[in-house]
Amino acid sequence: MLLLICRATAQNFMHVRRFPVKSLQRCYSLNPILKLDEYSQCNSPEMLESMKRRNITLDLSNLKALTQRYQDLNEKKAKIEIARGKISEEIIQLNEVDCEERKSSLNSTAKILRKDYKMLKSIIEQIEAQLFSFSLKLPNLIDNKTLDNEVELFSSPFEQKESDSHLNIGHQLDILEFLSPMQYFLKKGGGLLEISILNYFTSRLIQNKFTPFSNPDSCRSIIKELSCENIISLGKLTDSDFLYLHGAASFIPFLSYFYRSVISGELPIRLVSQGRKYSPKSKNEGLYTVHQKSAVQIFIIGCNETINLEFENLINYITEIYQSLEVPFRISYCSASNLSPSESLRADIEVYSGHYKKFKSVGHVSLYNDYFSKRSKMYYSKGNTTYYTHLISGTIVEIPPLIASVIEHTQNCELPICITRC
Repeated sequence: MLLLICRATAQNFMHVRRFPVKSLQRCYSLNPILKLDEYSQCNSPEMLESMKRRNITLDLSNLKALTQRYQDLNEKKAKIEIARGKISEEIIQLNEVDCEERKSSLNSTAKILRKDYKMLKSIIEQIEAQLFSFSLKLPNLIDNKTLDNEVELFSSPFEQKESDSHLNIGHQLDILEFLSPMQYFLKKGGGLLEISILNYFTSRLIQNKFTPFSNPDSCRSIIKELSCENIISLGKLTDSDFLYLHGAASFIPFLSYFYRSVISGELPIRLVSQGRKYSPKSKNEGLYTVHQKSAVQIFIIGCNETINLEFENLINYITEIYQSLEVPFRISYCSASNLSPSESLRADIEVYSGHYKKFKSVGHVSLYNDYFSKRSKMYYSKGNTTYYTHLISGTIVEIPPLIASVIEHTQNCELPICITRC
């Protein structure tokens, strides 16, 4: 019996991976790439500045000594391996002649070296575990475009006028029944608006050479640890493995699909997925803070030379899409202190709420560079050489907060002209 890891629910979707049931029950070890030269640069001005601007505090005092010890022990281990190899060759040669005394001496030495080898290997594994644990806490280097304050890239002109809450308007129009952030219903025109906006964004991205991709809604512990995301635990599969809920419109399933892979095709690879997204929030501001929402997620795999240009082109294209909706919005670069540890640069997408008189988040695009590639061993090949891939991902639109803004701005739930023509 085979299980489908991804659900192929629409035409032109990329193929899905199939795994036998038995393989899903096995444990696979996936460690970050351990490079001593990178650990030695943890005290570099760039890394120290990145941690300072992010308000991240890490104890780096013991890292240099730990790294040096790891390197010294590996050198000793290599010397023991060479010595064991020479002894084995000499024993083989002595088997052809009668020299029991020398063979006995060599066997005794071989036993001592084997014992030393096992001891060194055990110590090295312990140090590796400490270094791996530390590496998961290291933040990404900050991009030059990320400043200490928010930088506005684009803001659509609009009249700041007061508006009734979208909850009241939706109730009067009989298109929305809101009980709590965990329980709400879009009815009649509200449901049509959700589906239409979702398909509009996806189709526009497909026109820009994005490939539709079908994602699973949950992942296992190893991917959750790699992604650094705070997601919902669905329960325990085994004593050491948990199942986590993230939704199909999430960065995590893309990461799980491509981990431990070498891409030999042409870059960039542009993927788009639509589905649910789960993000519990403490506030209750109607559709702006619901826990479950429909969303559109993108994922781009590129190389170091072109990833920044790819990011800029994507932001420009997203700006065009939102301009066509004729809804007040803005796009801005996030400040360094508000970045997640994995992000090098993030563009936040916000729509204006006439009721709350401020902008509300509706999406974002993040530049990760090779941060996750080193953790999940994602490469691309060029000739006979492999390089780390560079990644961009983000939620292009979250439908409920966008619908809330549309209702408050237009006082109805009519489809934008660009969508009716689509």
